[in-house]
Formats: sequence, structure tokens, C-alpha cells
Amino acid sequence: MKRILLLTLILLVTACGSRGTGVPGRDVVATINGEPVLRTELDLYFRVNLLEPPEQEAMEGLPDGEELDRVRSRLFDAFMEERALLGEAHRREIQVSGEEIEADINLARAEGHGVTDLALSSRRRLARTRLLIQKLQEEITSEIAPPSEEEVTSFAAQAEGLPTEGKHVLVRVLPFDSAELARKVHSDIRRDRTSFAEAAREYEDQPGQASPQQIRWARLPAPVREVLKDLKPGEVSAPLDHNGLVYLFQLQAWLEDADWLERERLRVARDQLIRLNGLEATFALMRALKETSAIQLHTEHLGFRYVPEPEG
Repeated sequence: MKRILLLTLILLVTACGSRGTGVPGRDVVATINGEPVLRTELDLYFRVNLLEPPEQEAMEGLPDGEELDRVRSRLFDAFMEERALLGEAHRREIQVSGEEIEADINLARAEGHGVTDLALSSRRRLARTRLLIQKLQEEITSEIAPPSEEEVTSFAAQAEGLPTEGKHVLVRVLPFDSAELARKVHSDIRRDRTSFAEAAREYEDQPGQASPQQIRWARLPAPVREVLKDLKPGEVSAPLDHNGLVYLFQLQAWLEDADWLERERLRVARDQLIRLNGLEATFALMRALKETSAIQLHTEHLGFRYVPEPEG
């Protein structure tokens, strides 16, 4: 019994002594203001953002050897920036609910994003980090004064990727439950056995369902734009199977709306400018965190050769 007690005391003294030395264990890759950053978190970050070596060897043009060390090093830098932002989110007491985390995971799964073979606990940690940083960026953006009308107009005059067409389309739409019936009606219209108007009166679910509609071209789903793009006024599209129904479209007219185009250009420009200002403020915060935080890297625990980023 005395030997057991003595051994227990020795183990306790040894453990306390190792904590007191300030030397981190091999599972700590860095500290931020004294808080450890664990290798398991970095490995998870790499798992999501970097292909595994077997996958890299199977694909041409991907880095290996020394170049792979550089890629990992830059990813480690990005990971540390993320940890710093996460620490700021905690300092500001930003919260994420369990419902928000589950919704984020479900959305990523539905859109085919993320690494689906991760354990649920890992996916939850990733979602929580992503949402906390997203909320931090939203809070930072909200603290910036909104751009003035002059700034928006100036930005719109220089920015690329803004709407350049105010195109609308005037179209009649006739849905069918049966692809076979839609093909038959389309064939009858092409052979002048009936007209779109007559088909509409016969097959629309309620009177006026197939009346002409003015629709913004950019708002139409891509498959609809594809069947309409080459039609001339009065022509009827081929049957389109879309979202469980089969549609025939009759193009009535192409319309241009200059007033709408200008409003849309300014709206998109304003959104882009707000987003860019928010990113700039986030980068400024990141630089400030690097200067004011006590960050210590333990690159000997990374498992690869850390390559510092070249100065300048």
C-alpha cells in the first residue's frame, strides 16, 4: 500500500512539474494569449482544406514534397488567423445555437458541400467555427457607416460583373402533368392543328392560368432561359421537364427596362461595396489581433517542415 501511495505522489509531482515548465505537449501547435491551439484542430482543418497524400498522388499538377510543405504552411497561417478571429468572437460573447449548427450542417449536406465522411462531432465543430466567424464578420460590417450614394455610383461605374441587361420577357406558360400529352400538344401546334391559345383554354387548370406574364430574364431558371433564348415572338418552345411538371412556353415579346437596369446595377454595387468594406475591416482586425495578441508557434509539433512566408 505504501509503494502504491508513493508512486501516486511521484506521478502527481511529475505532472505538476511538467505543467509548471511552460513547455507545451506535442499536441499543442501554438498558443494565443496563453490558450493552446491543438494539433487535432489543425488536422481537422487540413482534412477539410487539403487533399490527403494518396489523393494527391492520384492527381496531376498537385504539390508534393517541398512545395507541399509550403502549401501546408500557408494553410497553417490561415488556420491561425481563423483561431484569432474565433478568439475575438468569444471575447465579444457572440453565440451560436445548436439549432443554427444543425441547420448549417443540413444545408451543407443538401448543397453537396463539406466532407461528408467526418464524424458528426467534427462537423459540428466546423459548423460552429464557421458560424461564429460569420457572425463576427457581420457584426464588424454593421459597425461600418453605409456607403454614400456618391460612393455607390462611383463604384458602379468602375466595377465588373454588374447587371448589363434590363431584359424582361413576356411569356405564356402552360404546365402539364404528362410529358406525353405535352409532346402531343406541341406537335399539334407545330402542325397548325391547334394554337397555343386553344390549347391553353383546353388544358389550363383554371381560366387565365396561361395569361401573358412579364418576367425578369435574370430571374428565370437556367433551363427555362435555355428553351426561350432563341424563340421569336409567337413561337412555342419544346416541352421542358422541370420540377416535376412539363411546360410549354409561348414567347410574346422581348422587353427592355432601362430604369430597372439602373436600379439593379446600383443595388448590386451597393451590396458588393458593403461586402468589400466588411472584408477590409475584417483584415484590419486580423492585423490588429496579430499585433496585440501573444501568439507563439510550436512548428516542431506540426508534423511537416514549416516554411515562413517570404517578407514583402
